[in-house]
Amino acid sequence: MTRTGNDESSGQNTGREEGALGVRIRLWIAIVLAAIAVGLFLAKQYRDEIQPALETQEHMEPATLFEQIESSMKTVLFDFAIEEEWIRSKQVVLPDAGHVRTTWIVRVPTDLPLASVNADLKEWAEKHDISLHAKEDIQSGDLTIQVRYGGMVRGTILLIPDASLQRDAGVLAILCDGLDEASSGELNALVDTYEPIDCVYEP
Repeated sequence: MTRTGNDESSGQNTGREEGALGVRIRLWIAIVLAAIAVGLFLAKQYRDEIQPALETQEHMEPATLFEQIESSMKTVLFDFAIEEEWIRSKQVVLPDAGHVRTTWIVRVPTDLPLASVNADLKEWAEKHDISLHAKEDIQSGDLTIQVRYGGMVRGTILLIPDASLQRDAGVLAILCDGLDEASSGELNALVDTYEPIDCVYEP
């Protein structure tokens, strides 16, 4: 009786151990299969999305990048009535960095809202995976914008206010009612502007 009971108990223990071992094996197989699936997914993501972008970035000629940035920058500036002759550029070859760095020096009228220009440039840059970092010199009013692409500074846009420049920004028409009730201070504030205004007064 005792030997038979021990044999049955031993058989039950062995069965439980084999069952637990089978569960562990199946669990490890599931983990390995999941890891393989994740690895294949990441490899596909890298092959289809990341690698082409890196290859395009790596093989892009400096001249092509320069032309893209300059063309788009000028399009934005021309929308603000900036003249072509107010823009000049210079390039510096950086052997250690392995690329050419370009500086665009742009003289702008003092009435130009540089914050708006920077916002429009950033909107364009975000569409082309280019990042811009702007810094304003409070004393001079200059705005320096670093152009970063591929993790490197590829150029700089320097906006320099120039009081001698004036934009051909079109005509602004303002209709004012109740001028006969306005104070002299309010009338002076109305006409105190950098832009020429033609006034027509109708009683």
